[in-house]
Amino acid sequence: MEIRTARLYMRDLIEADWPPVHRLRTDPRVYRLNHFGPEAEAESRAWVVASMVHNNHQPRLSHNCAILIQATGQVIGWIGFGKPSAGKEIYGDISFGYHCDQNFGDRAI
Repeated sequence: MEIRTARLYMRDLIEADWPPVHRLRTDPRVYRLNHFGPEAEAESRAWVVASMVHNNHQPRLSHNCAILIQATGQVIGWIGFGKPSAGKEIYGDISFGYHCDQNFGDRAI
């Protein structure tokens, strides 16, 4: 899946996204509102890889995407929506979540 706006580019997560995703998933402003919280590098990397696997299910039931600044290719966040991963159904039939780096705020939209 790919979506472009005037400034942003959203695409499926790739394994190389794990370092910027890890920075966000270890930020207290992010994890205090989520079911995870601060995680080791290996956990963030595993989350990205598991999201990639979930994206490849056929039929596709979810979308887990990186949010990038088009001009630089910098990953500034992630967004996900769709059927929860196995074991996460306790959160509902459909899940939605996102986080963007606070340094970009409304300017990134």
